[in-house]
Amino acid sequence: MKHHPARRTVASLAFALALLLLGGGALASPAPAEAKRERATRAGESAESGASAVQQYCANIANTAAAAELAIREQQLRELEQQMRQRLEQLDQRRVEVQQAIERYEAVVRKAGETVANVYSRMNPDAAAAQIAGLDDEVAAALLLRLKPQNSSAILNEMEPPRAAAVAKKLADLTSAKPEGSSR
Repeated sequence: MKHHPARRTVASLAFALALLLLGGGALASPAPAEAKRERATRAGESAESGASAVQQYCANIANTAAAAELAIREQQLRELEQQMRQRLEQLDQRRVEVQQAIERYEAVVRKAGETVANVYSRMNPDAAAAQIAGLDDEVAAALLLRLKPQNSSAILNEMEPPRAAAVAKKLADLTSAKPEGSSR
């Protein structure tokens, strides 16, 4: 019976494999360096396939993660925008309250100024001059502006000349700085 060469090769390979599996001799096993290289190659391929799997996973979730982060930031932005709107509303309410308070204060000051001016206009010029002389220049000038010109001149006439000059200068400054359209 004639042996076929392919059968002989298969039989040799089977024998070598059996020796390897059973821990056969040195002839059947590859050299230790070659075995290490083979294991390292297999481990490298495994590591590369693992690394590429990790890279693929990261690439797959990158868009999802970016979309989630964008959604979180959009929500934070909406919340900040709402807080800003509420703060602006509070500030607008406060502005209205302050404006109303200023208007009330100005009305009181006008009324008080008119009342004080009426009191001084009814006083004797020498008594009014003595009291006005003790006031700040600006307050004295503002008060004299509320009086009729003849009352103001009579009071200034009763003041000490240096004090009257200082108040008259302030009067001139106030009347030259008066806004357009305002009366006296």
